[in-house]
Amino acid sequence: QKLIYLDNQFHTIKSDSVRIATHFIDPEKEFICHSARVINNSTNKLLNYITINRGSENGIRPEMCVINSDGVVGIVTTVSNHFGVVMPILNPNTLISCKIKSRISHQDTVGVVKDIGSLLWDGKDYRFAKMVQVPRHVNIKKGDSIVTSGYSDFFPEGIMVGVIEDYEKANDDNYYEIKVRLSVNFRTVSYVNVMDYLHKEEQEKLENRIVE
Repeated sequence: QKLIYLDNQFHTIKSDSVRIATHFIDPEKEFICHSARVINNSTNKLLNYITINRGSENGIRPEMCVINSDGVVGIVTTVSNHFGVVMPILNPNTLISCKIKSRISHQDTVGVVKDIGSLLWDGKDYRFAKMVQVPRHVNIKKGDSIVTSGYSDFFPEGIMVGVIEDYEKANDDNYYEIKVRLSVNFRTVSYVNVMDYLHKEEQEKLENRIVE
C-alpha cells in the first residue's frame, strides 16, 4: 500500500512525464489490500475455484479483485464469516479487460489506454489463456506483456497478466486471437492479496443513473 501511495504521488507531481513505472493506480481509485492464504485450489476442472482463509469478518466481499506478487489471480465470488471463494482466471466465467503493455509503456502518457482486449480461459491448459477482440491493425509480437487495462470495476490498471506466446487471425479476420502465457502459476499459488476498491459503490451508482 505504501508503494502504491508513493507511485501515485510521483505521477501526480510529474503528470506530464512519460510513464516508466511497472504499474499505476489512478489516485481516485483508492484500494486497501488484504492478505490471505490459499487453503484449497483446483486447476484440472472446467470451473476452477480457489478458497482463501479470509471472509466477511476480515473485510472481504464479493467482486473484490485478487492478485499475488506475479499478477492477476481472479475475483472473489462468495464469502462466509471466515472464508472466501475466488473465481480465478482458470474459469470460463472470468472475463478480464486487458491491454498490451508494449504499446503504451514507452510513448504514451499517464491515462492513455490503447489496444484493449478481453482475456478468457478455454478450459484446456492451466498455463495459458487467450486474449480476444484485439484489432488486426495493432502491431504485436511474441513476448509482449499483457496487463490489466483499468477499464473494469475489479482490477486497477497495469497489473501483470502474462506474455504473448503466439497469435493468429480470428475467424472473422478483423481481429487477432492471442495465446497468453499466464504470469501466475496456479498450481503453486499459496498467498494472495485481495484488493478493496473503496469507491466502487459510488462509481456504480453514478453509472447506473445514466443507464436508467
